[in-house]
Amino acid sequence: MPFAAALTLTCVLATATAALGLTPSEDDPVAVIGLSSGQADLVRAVAQAGGSLVRTVGDNVAVALPGGPDFVSRLHGQGYWLVVDAGAFPGCSVVAPSSRGQDVR
Repeated sequence: MPFAAALTLTCVLATATAALGLTPSEDDPVAVIGLSSGQADLVRAVAQAGGSLVRTVGDNVAVALPGGPDFVSRLHGQGYWLVVDAGAFPGCSVVAPSSRGQDVR
């Protein structure tokens, strides 16, 4: 992909993410969306960026806990430009079990 096209796509995705309020914070779980990379590549990318994998959702989404303030930037550096707040999507939220076996939100 030519540099100009990649830059344009990056700007569009960043603007859409910010406009929808999906920009992740430094501490909250994120959804890493790989358009065609596959599950193994997503898991590897999370580990290489220093994050902790929570789970995968299908082949193209990984839910992860950031491993530092530059976690999202490291994913961007690996070509994963769509990294959003996981809490914005019900299927990607991180739920802690309570002592009674029920979910606590």
